[in-house]
Amino acid sequence: MKKIPPDQNNIAKLNEHFAQFGNIVNMQIRFGDPETALITYATRYEATAAYKSPTPVLNNRFIKASLCLPDG
Repeated sequence: MKKIPPDQNNIAKLNEHFAQFGNIVNMQIRFGDPETALITYATRYEATAAYKSPTPVLNNRFIKASLCLPDG
């Protein structure tokens, strides 16, 4: 995730939005930058559902999502 407002880039806020897509196994906020986060799901299906959701993250259409899948 990129361009998350710093006041919303916290585990509670992000979990509130992303938990609806599945089992979050790891969440890293301020992942190399104060406006980024890395959310890891238990399955590829859950990650894809979050990535493809038309619902804006934290009701902010400027927050950008990327899908990072493990090699192999």
